[in-house]
Amino acid sequence: MQVRQFQETDFNELIKLAHEMQDESPVYSQMPLDETKLIKLGESIVNDKKNLFGMVVMSEGKIVGFMIAAITPYYFSNKKIAQDLALYVVPKMRTSKAAILLIWSYEKWAKDNGAQKINLGVTTGFSDERIATLYESIGYKRCGILCSKDVSQVTEWKGA
Repeated sequence: MQVRQFQETDFNELIKLAHEMQDESPVYSQMPLDETKLIKLGESIVNDKKNLFGMVVMSEGKIVGFMIAAITPYYFSNKKIAQDLALYVVPKMRTSKAAILLIWSYEKWAKDNGAQKINLGVTTGFSDERIATLYESIGYKRCGILCSKDVSQVTEWKGA
């Protein structure tokens, strides 16, 4: 397996994989996927490798996974944090080292570009505990909890 940076020639295959990832997710499968927005993100990644991360993992000449991340300053500090936006490996390669290779590349990129902290999250609603266990097995620690609410469930506050 080989890991390399996104290339514009990858965009069509990456869009197919983004559809697969979305289809698997109970959280995101009902949202529309905007291919134009994904292409613009891909172009930004190709042109800003210091703040945006985009890698693919290849097996037998085919893309079998990808990862997207960004480095931003904390809202309260000039120190920087790297945060993943997406990590996906096709089902038949999930028992391989594909995800680990992408994460190792992400960690190196984050360190080389000045991040003081590296985050990995899981919000797809698909195998969340299994994925969190994988992250913990390579040194990540759980920190905090992310809660989500659909705006259709928002009601008017009836407080004082």
